Amino acid sequence: MAINKTTKLCGIPPEVWEYTIGGYRGIEKYLKGRKGRKLSLDKLEHIYRVFEILKRTIELVRELEAIWPGF
Repeated sequence: MAINKTTKLCGIPPEVWEYTIGGYRGIEKYLKGRKGRKLSLDKLEHIYRVFEILKRTIELVRELEAIWPGF
């Protein structure tokens, strides 16, 4: 997904991108809140760390649902 004219986020599974917390897609909300600001390498690395955390969260929720239906 392109986030500006020069930066594109790659390798993010759709399920991670679509994951919502409190009714919002977390990364999309974060990026919209930063619209117009410069995206530093540190911030970009932070975004990818958050994606990894969301990916692991999805895995954990699936594990919990397997042992506790309706979780």
